[in-house]
Order: sequence, then C-alpha cells, then structure tokens
Amino acid sequence: MFIKACLILLIVMFSFVPSAQADKKFTFLQTELGPKYHCAINALNRAYANLGIEVEYLVQPNRRAIDSSNRGKFDGEMLRVDGVEHLFPNLIKIPVPLCAIKSVMLAGNHVSATTIEELKTYHFGIILGFIDQERYVKQHNITATKLVKYDRLFDMLELGRVDVIFLPLTQAHQWLTDEKKKHFKFLKNFNRDLYLYHYLHKKHKHLLSDVTQQLRVLEQNGQIELFNIKN
Repeated sequence: MFIKACLILLIVMFSFVPSAQADKKFTFLQTELGPKYHCAINALNRAYANLGIEVEYLVQPNRRAIDSSNRGKFDGEMLRVDGVEHLFPNLIKIPVPLCAIKSVMLAGNHVSATTIEELKTYHFGIILGFIDQERYVKQHNITATKLVKYDRLFDMLELGRVDVIFLPLTQAHQWLTDEKKKHFKFLKNFNRDLYLYHYLHKKHKHLLSDVTQQLRVLEQNGQIELFNIKN
C-alpha cells in the first residue's frame, strides 16, 4: 500500500509540472519597419504558441539587430531576406517564406537608367544592415552611402545628396505626396520581388524541425498572409 500511495503521489506531482517549453519566452529582433509586417508576426505568434513558447519582438537598427542576433544575445531575427545565413553563420533560416515585398528604386527626375551599367553612374542611398541592398550595390560595384533610418534616406534624396534609394513599394507610396511625385520617379526596370524568412540562432537548432513544421502547416492552410504589410 505504501508503494502504491507513493506512486500515486508522484503521478499527481508530475501532472502539475509545466513543460519545459511552456516556461520559455523568446525575443526576436526586428528593424524599424518590423511592426508593419503582420504577415510574420501573426504566423510566428501562432507557430511558437503551438510549441508552448511565448514570443516578443524588439526593434533595433538594422545592422545592430542582426549583429546582436548572430552573437546569440537574442533568440533570432523575426524577418530577413534569403541568404543572411551565409554572412551570419550563427543564424539558421527557417525555409518557409513569411512575407513578400516589392523592392523598388526611387530616383530624382534627372536619373536616366534602364541598365545596370547606367545605374553605376549614380550615387545610391541604402539602409545599413539591409542585406539585400548591401549585396546589390557590392555585386554591381555601385557607389552608395549607408544610412541607419529611412527618414534620413528620404532627406538625402530630397537634398540631392543621393540620386537613387532602395525601399519597399509600400514605404515609397506612403512617402510620395502629390507634390513629391513631381520631382521623383520609380526606375521600374529594377523592381524586384523579395521573400522574407524567419531566422533562429543556432542555440535553438533543436527546434528547427518543429518550427518549420508549424509554419508549413500554417502555409498549407493558407494562414500565412505574405502581403499582410500595414502602411
């Protein structure tokens, strides 16, 4: 009887012990545009909740964020372009696209370029730490000034200190008033569709399969809204 009573007590005790996962809280970094990307926030909240993990998001400047995530100070990046793992090897890409954006080039009316070679004659403004933009200007040997925030990027374009800037189409439409449309234009030959992915720090590599599976299910059920980006 004593042994039986002990076994019952142990069963009762363990039934009230929360799972290791349930006590976890992950912090993912996002850039200044991050809060607009409901496509990622909604999907990640659902996926991690199904794994018993609470999620929070912290905004940091683009480059600082990815450096911090790569060092393992935080749990990963909410959203980044493909290929980040080649430059920041401590980050693991979850291979399910969460958001899609159209990357555009906005330029002063004096700019006339329809080829990459013609682009090289102009000065670009890009966001420091925006990997796709940094990769593009490096690949094509384009002169560029790196800035931390989009507000400053717009200022530089208006002041004529840069000729062309990269930005998501949603941001461009938000900034372009009727008056500004008289002075700036899109270089439509260079529009590109970019897919964005979630990145985990390698300290959580044991969760890679589970997180991927959760996001795959959401994807198959049509619950990942690739274009759910708020202005």
